Amino acid sequence: TTDNAMAQFRVGTALRLRGKAAEAIPHFKAVIEAAPALADGYYGLAVTLEGQGRSQEAARLFLTALSLSPWDPRIHTDYGGLLWAMDRRPEAEAQYSEALQLDPDSPEALANLGVALSARGDLDGAIARFTAALRLKPGYSEALTRLAESFLRQGRLADAEAKYRDCVRLWPANAEMRINLGGVLWRQGRANDALAQYREAARL
Repeated sequence: TTDNAMAQFRVGTALRLRGKAAEAIPHFKAVIEAAPALADGYYGLAVTLEGQGRSQEAARLFLTALSLSPWDPRIHTDYGGLLWAMDRRPEAEAQYSEALQLDPDSPEALANLGVALSARGDLDGAIARFTAALRLKPGYSEALTRLAESFLRQGRLADAEAKYRDCVRLWPANAEMRINLGGVLWRQGRANDALAQYREAARL
């Protein structure tokens, strides 16, 4: 039944999120067997196989999921992420755009589209998407770090510093964030402040 299939899906998802992909896979296969017209089983298995580096299999499963549930922005977003990792960037950007058509308030789709725009040099467009994602999901690490990076690429050092300081405040034990902040401070000629961040990063 559909209820049993969804129970299997929830178990599989919980296992996947705990890093137990091999244990999750049979649960997603059970969803597909019990409810072959349900997109969730194909989607869950696709995400799991992608995490194992089985990109081609994952891509086929994502397409099946989309054929069953083309209105699900989550599937478009995650399929776009796989396409991006496979260096199929125009197709990935199209999936992110489709996800945003379906759900304009998806922070994940906004952030991913921001990454795509940044990669082709549209930093203003990328900054707008990262900023929108953060309005919807404050503290969203992917959007915040990418926004800081985009400001840095534009030479907006004060803005980049402010965002890297937000990163350090949110993740004080993350050495990379302190190194990034140190780099911005160094570029502003604030060597002592930069060295303090580098020392703190080395201590972590």
